[in-house]
Amino acid sequence: MTKLSFFTQTQSLDNDEVLYTTTSFTGKVLKTALYVESVVSKLRDCDFKSHFRLSRQTVELLFQLLIPSYGISLRCGRHDPKKQILIGLWYFANQESYRQISDRFDVSLGSSITIINCMVDKICENADRFIIWAKGNKLNDTIEGFTSLRTNAFPKVVGAIDGAHIKILAPWTKRNKMPPLDRNSYINRKQVATELLQGICDSEYKFINIFSGWPGSAHDAHVFKNSPVGKQLISNSLNLFPRDMHILGDCSYPLLHCLMTPYRDNGHLTREQRHFNYKLSSSRIVIEQSFGKLFGRFRRLRFLDVYDKTKCAKFITTCVCLHNICMDTSDDWSSHEAYTSNSISNDKDTCSDVIILKMLQKQKRCNMSIF
Repeated sequence: MTKLSFFTQTQSLDNDEVLYTTTSFTGKVLKTALYVESVVSKLRDCDFKSHFRLSRQTVELLFQLLIPSYGISLRCGRHDPKKQILIGLWYFANQESYRQISDRFDVSLGSSITIINCMVDKICENADRFIIWAKGNKLNDTIEGFTSLRTNAFPKVVGAIDGAHIKILAPWTKRNKMPPLDRNSYINRKQVATELLQGICDSEYKFINIFSGWPGSAHDAHVFKNSPVGKQLISNSLNLFPRDMHILGDCSYPLLHCLMTPYRDNGHLTREQRHFNYKLSSSRIVIEQSFGKLFGRFRRLRFLDVYDKTKCAKFITTCVCLHNICMDTSDDWSSHEAYTSNSISNDKDTCSDVIILKMLQKQKRCNMSIF
């Protein structure tokens, strides 16, 4: 009996099947040809969203935003700009390597890297147009949004803050092209190399401020104090929102006049204090849900395999921008995987040198617990 080899068989392909370039005589790498034209264009809407994690309508909006307005004229000019955007979306929506992406979309390995990096740079350059801090009447709309989310909502809330750990490739001990990094600084309390993402979201699950790229061994309070928004809140600046408004955080963050945190449960909380914590937690859960939608939509954030750590923050920012665009277009994502915050709790209360300010902050929290 004759044994046929798969690599020597020749089969005819129908029009609906993916075409493959046969280049055995030229020595070129075998790649998938016409994947976008033959497969992507024929996907059902549900399958398209399952693969790219965005609906067709949102992707069409991205085409309108990125191609003419931001002028994504990538160095790979011979490739269609729409195809380049689809390559970038596929990268963030999946955990495929650059080699797999280049084979799938019939581009060279170098072109796939260039296409993705250029798309990231263009989106990050215009991040202020996608990640917007609420001002004016938008603050009142945000407060009404938080009030309508829960029956026992916390009053005067303009945002919720939390931190999340994103797994990364641990820095190599031998780095000849970039400055050496402290490997231990990226190892968190679970002995995993991560980078921190601090996010503040509104009632519509959109991020209104982010601060990313800090090594994973840092505490949430330390990251907050070194972030631009944290420095403004600590200085009691009124540029962000009026004094009667505030954002909500967990016990990892310091208690400020504009940042409400729960009472530490030492087993002796009063009924009013427990009621205060319940209302605060029920409204603060929005940031947990926002992180769940973000990580559930973009699989790349489950493990960011990036050698250059200076690019990690850009990649995270790109995902947040795309997330906000989806929220603006009601392109919601429901993930069955529960998200739990990886923030590290500290049982020791944050000490302040300004005793009077600390007393005023605690007095505000005590006054708000009686309602």
